[in-house]
Amino acid sequence: MAVGVNTDKVNSLKIYLLDSIESLKKIRERYESCQISILANIDGSGKSNISSDLNKLKSQLAIAISNIDTYIVDLNKIVDTYKNQDYEVSKQIIKDVDKVVDMRGE
Repeated sequence: MAVGVNTDKVNSLKIYLLDSIESLKKIRERYESCQISILANIDGSGKSNISSDLNKLKSQLAIAISNIDTYIVDLNKIVDTYKNQDYEVSKQIIKDVDKVVDMRGE
């Protein structure tokens, strides 16, 4: 049944978003490795400030990944909503056609 949304494009977008999540996870892994290396080679009072800033940046990557995952879930909900609406409209059209056929038969 046709849906009121281009499911092929939505599925392509979801694949792109999933790929983006994987890319961000790889960036986060490299970032964590660099963070460990940087902090291991820094001494002094600035170390805690740098550590705090690096942790904030790392948490932003986690938020971006979570947001993209939420977008994917929302896209699934949109497609499902359109499918359900189309199904309900189809059911109503069939009922209406049956009523017209019944009226003609009387």
